Parts: sequence; C-alpha cells; structure tokens
Amino acid sequence: MKDLEIKKILVPINYDEISKNALDFAMAISRRYNAMIQLIHVFDSFQYISISRHGLLINLSKKSILSSETRRLQRFANEIMNNSTDLYSVECRAGNVSRAIVEVAHEFGSDLIIMGINGTSGVSGSEAYEVIEAAPCPVLTVPKRQSLTEFKEVLFPVRPITGALEKYDFVKKIIHPNKAHLTVLGLINEEEPWQTNLFSESITDLENCFLRDKTNADMVFVNTDSAAETVLNKSQYLGIDLIVITANIDNEDQRFFMEPYADQIVNKAKVPVLSLNSRIVALHFDDSLLPSQSNETDAKPLEYQEVY
Repeated sequence: MKDLEIKKILVPINYDEISKNALDFAMAISRRYNAMIQLIHVFDSFQYISISRHGLLINLSKKSILSSETRRLQRFANEIMNNSTDLYSVECRAGNVSRAIVEVAHEFGSDLIIMGINGTSGVSGSEAYEVIEAAPCPVLTVPKRQSLTEFKEVLFPVRPITGALEKYDFVKKIIHPNKAHLTVLGLINEEEPWQTNLFSESITDLENCFLRDKTNADMVFVNTDSAAETVLNKSQYLGIDLIVITANIDNEDQRFFMEPYADQIVNKAKVPVLSLNSRIVALHFDDSLLPSQSNETDAKPLEYQEVY
C-alpha cells in the first residue's frame, strides 16, 4: 500500500480573503506534517488583451502576463509566508481554473489540495467540484470565515455502499495526529431493504478497525431520505470541525440519494470538507488494512445511538 503521508500541499490563490484563509489552513497543516506548500494562481486568457486610457486595444503576450502574474504571486507569498518556517514555491498558469489546478497537482505530486470556497469568489463551487472529481489526491475545501486550523471533532458519514473501510484509512491520518474524536454517521433508509447486509458489513469492518487502532470514536445512526441535508445538520448539532466524504456517486447512490450528495455538502458546509474520489481510494487501499479477527485490544467498545 502506498504511504499516505502529507508532504506536498497545493493551494490555489485568488488574492482574496477566502484564499488567504485557505493558505492559513495550509500553513498550519504544513507545520504539523513538515510538508512543502505550492501556491498556484490561474488567470484567464482574456487578460491577454487590455484597454489603454485612450481606448486602444493592446495585445499582451502570454509570456509577459505569465511573468507579471508570477512576480505578483511571489510578492504575495513573501508577504504572507516570509516570516514563517514553511517551505513553499509559486506557479502561475493561464486557462481553465479547475483543469490547471488538477494538472499542477499531478506534476507537483500533491498529497493534498487545500482551497477556499465561496459561490462568488475564491474557487467557485462548480470549479471545486471539478477539481475534486479529477484530483489525484484528497481535496480540503475551506468555507468563508472559517479560521479553525485544528480538527478535534471529525464527522465520518457512512452510506450503504462499498468503500467505507477504505475511506477510513484516510480519516485516521487526520484524527490521530490531532488526537481528534470521530463520529461515524450511519445513513440508512428503511424503505430500501437491499441496503441492510451491505451496510452491516461496512459497520462491522469499521468497528474492528477502530478497536485495532484505538480510535476515539462513536456511531450515530439516522434514518433519512436526504443524506446531504442530514450530514450538514448533524455537523452543526455535534460541533464538528471537519467532514470527510467520498465525492463519487454511482447508480445505487442515485437511487438512495435524491440530490447530488457531495456537491451539496462541499457548497453548503459551514466547516472544512475533506473530499476523496474513488480513484484515490482504489490507489491506496490494500487488504492489509483489514483487521485480524484474532486481534485483541483493550480499547473501549463503541457506543451506538439511533436517531430518527
């Protein structure tokens, strides 16, 4: 299994408060994991043309714009990060925002993308979701005015689909260094009896992993036909600092969830959301993650609650 260390963090920058806030997050996480940060700014091709004060159209070369934008980003980075111990680099690109971010993440070998999100500035919701779908690494979206840089209460929604155990391997990389408490939110729909066996298997596997790893966790089960809304409501009620979700939606998901699950959570959450796509999970998952049935531990049993 590939190691899941966080050594390279990519942060899209748009020079507004939202992206600055995301950079604050990145700096805090960088220090915790001793990771390098790469800042990226993407500018549109319309910037190649400007209008002078005399009303004349002036064609500016891509090379000159790129050079100017890179200097601007370097000044921004120096101002924000020069007095810190963080290692960082900068890069500017022209073109589609989400596509450029994904390309740089591949080239940089990013372990995590951290980006501010808001409907009108920063990285837009639609652009963020495009990044999440195609990214080679997890994506942490940080909402406006969110200044928390530690995760002490983590929400882990579990749906009746395959892959819950694989996703947990990413979750524990966040909760253990932060000594955080994990709440597993089991989302069930009693009108869909086909889910019962699959869901039970996932919960059993997760419980075994929690006992093996001595993870501070408990489980809450909710009967719902609106999974995204339930996750958002529970995150506020439980005082959650971080939500971890899988971004991909398959045919069975579409039967169970009436609205796009990940898209709603990423755009509406009041706390940071760590999103994983199925390609990331498949790349890292290995059968060695499965706990041995004979493994003994003195960890306390999980507590269960049913909420309807």
